[in-house]
Amino acid sequence: MRAAIDKGNSFLGRLLRRGVNGELFSLPAFQSYRAHQPDPLAVVAFIAGLVLVAVFAMMPGVIGLVLMEVAWAATAFVLIAIGTKRAFQFIVYGVGAVGALGYLGAAYYAISAFTLLANLPYGGSTSVGLLIVTVAAILLAILHVYIAVQVHREIGKIAAGQ
Repeated sequence: MRAAIDKGNSFLGRLLRRGVNGELFSLPAFQSYRAHQPDPLAVVAFIAGLVLVAVFAMMPGVIGLVLMEVAWAATAFVLIAIGTKRAFQFIVYGVGAVGALGYLGAAYYAISAFTLLANLPYGGSTSVGLLIVTVAAILLAILHVYIAVQVHREIGKIAAGQ
């Protein structure tokens, strides 16, 4: 299986190559922007995703984390569909790094709230919810770093013509 991944047959590698070839969105307007102005389109897509993530970050608990992840995934998919190196770099440094830092911040605030509420006599059920949010946020941060590393490797493979 490792040989298949090294050859670029991973799901992410195939998805990135389909984005480079323009096979993910067949809308004429998107293809026109992708062909003539891909960099401003990548910036607008990332900023729109970042705004959505910021709005969803204000929602409490696991629901906020799930909606944040959906927004990050949608942003990454649009950036992959643009298919330029700059769009892929937005995935690595924007979705990967900024997303991981955001989830680590969410974990930090959940731990802070847990330590505050742990000393209260009626904070038991809230404390369990905060621990679930902390673990989920840490796992999502690790996932974002992993995806960023994999996309960075695939950028190198695509640039080398593999």
